[in-house]
Amino acid sequence: MDELNLSVCVLDAGSMAEENLDHFELVSRIRAAVLRLQQDGLKVIVVDPKDEHWERLRQRDDWPAQPAIDFSRCTFISAYNEPTIVDALEAVEFNDFSFYATSFDVESLIADWRLPHSTQDWLQRYRKRLEVIFHFDTWQYIILIGEW
Repeated sequence: MDELNLSVCVLDAGSMAEENLDHFELVSRIRAAVLRLQQDGLKVIVVDPKDEHWERLRQRDDWPAQPAIDFSRCTFISAYNEPTIVDALEAVEFNDFSFYATSFDVESLIADWRLPHSTQDWLQRYRKRLEVIFHFDTWQYIILIGEW
């Protein structure tokens, strides 16, 4: 379990939703996060409960003046749990324990019965080092990757 996959980031898109955010703003956030992660050379797995967000990302007409997402380095997984980070962490484990991006406080999941013991152990050991945090405001977002 000490081998980590540092080429993939699992993006918990479900955690980016806020009460006052409309559909287009949420998809814009997801898109910005995917682009930023791809700029850093990562493949991205988007985990979201709503398939229409993925469909909207793929519609190039919505983003004519902005860089395109490289869909050969990006895929989508439907989330079935609440919070969606549970599904995202399953994808993290399936992809050899990769980076993950979420706005959810994962510390509460370290002993969560929904996660396998291997994922709980991995979270306890690596969550601060492999967590990517996005802070959005009206003009920009900042990506913070845990310290090594």
